[in-house]
Amino acid sequence: MIILVLGGASSGKSSFALSLAEGSRLYVATCEFFDEEMEEKIRRHREERGDVWDLVEEPLIVPEALSQAKEYDTVVVDSVTVWVGNMLFRGMGRKKILSEIDRTLEVAKSLKKVIFVSDEVGMGIVPENPISRRFRSILGEVNQRVAKGSEEVYVVFSGIPVRIK
Repeated sequence: MIILVLGGASSGKSSFALSLAEGSRLYVATCEFFDEEMEEKIRRHREERGDVWDLVEEPLIVPEALSQAKEYDTVVVDSVTVWVGNMLFRGMGRKKILSEIDRTLEVAKSLKKVIFVSDEVGMGIVPENPISRRFRSILGEVNQRVAKGSEEVYVVFSGIPVRIK
């Protein structure tokens, strides 16, 4: 089963994704330590997960991380947003990024439950700079592909999940 959990920044999407987990659990973290603010966010996420989660930190090669997760009942990939940013900022183009997403979805189909967490970035204002507009456009396309490949899709508003598929 593949599930997508969308929401805005600090909407509660990660907490909701964790609440959907059952059995043995793997958390695939895509973010990297860049500054104190990110370090604090990572610390809070680790604290929330507690000791029942195994952890793989993989900022770029998510399909390989998932292919090593067959023994887990639930895998949470948090977040697709950061992962797409990592690929974009390492020079990957749209076609390569979408190819990685498709490859990841194929691997996810072989697992028991995979929950992808991503930001919904299409509801705000148009970003003023070209790289931000490009990022928003690519992430929107990625979210559409993941949603299409998911059995369930939720949007979280102010901590309240709404099932949309």
